[in-house]
Amino acid sequence: MKKPGDRLGLVKASSEIKPSLSIDDAKDLTELRLRCEILESLLVQFPMPLWVKDSIGRFVAGSDAHFELMCHPRDKVIGKTVYDFFSEADAKRFSERDAEMLADGISRDNDHWTQDKEGRNRWILTQRLRILMPSGQYGIMSLGLDVTDRKLAEIAVLESEERLRLKNLELEEAKAKITLELDIAKALQISILPLIFPALPGCFAYARMLPATTMGGDFYDFIELQDGRIGLVMADVSGKGVPAAFFMAVALTNMRSLALHYPSPDACLTQVNNILCGQNPMEMFVTLFYGIYDAATGALSYCNGGHNRPYIRRADGSMVTLEGAGGMALGFMPDIDFEEDSVQLHPGDRLVMFTDGVTEAFNTGDEAYGEERLMAIIAKYGDATPQALVDAIFNNVIDFAGTAPQSDDITITVLECNGHL
Repeated sequence: MKKPGDRLGLVKASSEIKPSLSIDDAKDLTELRLRCEILESLLVQFPMPLWVKDSIGRFVAGSDAHFELMCHPRDKVIGKTVYDFFSEADAKRFSERDAEMLADGISRDNDHWTQDKEGRNRWILTQRLRILMPSGQYGIMSLGLDVTDRKLAEIAVLESEERLRLKNLELEEAKAKITLELDIAKALQISILPLIFPALPGCFAYARMLPATTMGGDFYDFIELQDGRIGLVMADVSGKGVPAAFFMAVALTNMRSLALHYPSPDACLTQVNNILCGQNPMEMFVTLFYGIYDAATGALSYCNGGHNRPYIRRADGSMVTLEGAGGMALGFMPDIDFEEDSVQLHPGDRLVMFTDGVTEAFNTGDEAYGEERLMAIIAKYGDATPQALVDAIFNNVIDFAGTAPQSDDITITVLECNGHL
């Protein structure tokens, strides 16, 4: 027989006590009590909470550590059941598991909260084994393990996970709200851009913008001026997203307003620049090409505030870059003079304006689309309608970029000169 401190040996020793007297056959209850005391003597010095219950659930033996855990002396526990020490619900749960184990012999663990003698809550995991009692009937031997620290850690983890779940839920709701608001803002931003070109004889134009984010900083405009002239705007605000979109709205609004009062491109950009410099707390800037096209004569006067130079695809297929009329981007410093230049458009010519999101579109190999590819696609589809040419450029840029993420807004406008008045 193993020593009493060895749990496995103790269980084995207890299960080897053979019956010679049953409860029903006992003639001398003193002898039965003596046999139980022998069993208890094997358990009493066990250093951990260890106890034995008989077939009807009464405590019949236990270690000193067990009675200390129950906060009751031995003589107040022996002969009692779990209903004397636990809540009705817990006692019923323990008793039902005991009955199942007595019937099939399959070990089942219990766990529950209890209080030690100092009133502290302790979480006890009970490991159980069916044994053969001295009475000849089955009983249950149980070993109690104090797993309070582990249980408290598990509870803390669960509480932390619940807090994290609720926080994530709040973040998802906030994200959905922000997404909705940005979608509304995007719709409003798009709504301030012209959807169609003004109905003017002798010319037609088409424009398209694809923001890199929910809201973009590029913008274009067709501004109807006096005497059948049309103001053509192509611009790119520094940065992306909401700040760029707000600055874009400010710049576009001022362009539309001042273009009606300043008939020349240079005077108009000078005034717009001064206003933007005074309404620029974030120190943003905008590159901007502004041209005034006279449909009656085909003359295009223009200024370029640091923007990409537009191309003219002539009716004979030749390509021209709008040189000169260079200048600083708007918003850097006030009182800047902009150089004005002019060019003549003929029937069949097409003016192509764009932002650097076209030429600086990158593919997965970190290669830029570049001006050569743009000029080649313009030359190839130069006889198409303005919309078809814009779509051809867009499709070519998108095919070139492949799966690479779009790094900047893409905006293109094509004006076709189809005759003079």
